[in-house]
Amino acid sequence: MSRLLKIAGWSGDKRGNVVFVHGLGGHPYDTWRRKHDNSTFWPLWLAKDVPGLAVYSLGYVSPPTNWLGTAMPLLDEAAHALRVLLNSDELRTGPITFICHSLGGLIVKSVLRSANEQKGDPAIADFWPAAGFVDTFLS
Repeated sequence: MSRLLKIAGWSGDKRGNVVFVHGLGGHPYDTWRRKHDNSTFWPLWLAKDVPGLAVYSLGYVSPPTNWLGTAMPLLDEAAHALRVLLNSDELRTGPITFICHSLGGLIVKSVLRSANEQKGDPAIADFWPAAGFVDTFLS
């Protein structure tokens, strides 16, 4: 199951949102840092260096083998991730940029394709322009 974790927010005029999405066998925090402390956590550096930026990490179960557990099929995970993103009121303000690693890129591509296909849904109509994509991008 996907979950959106807030890394850093912005209370003033927001320039945009960045959502980090880890890959296969990854972790919403550990994928983006070298050690288990925040001094090497570069999403936090990004939030500090760019005023007006809210930063999030999208976490989901992605074991590299069934010996370590099982994950949802890609399309199911993408559908759930889309619902998690749509349920975040904070992402409705400003554009959204996704930074993905490996499987995370495939999930986000599926999220965007699904959002594109469902643009008529009022809940998705607000999300699609925030993601900043045009129809031809996903063709």
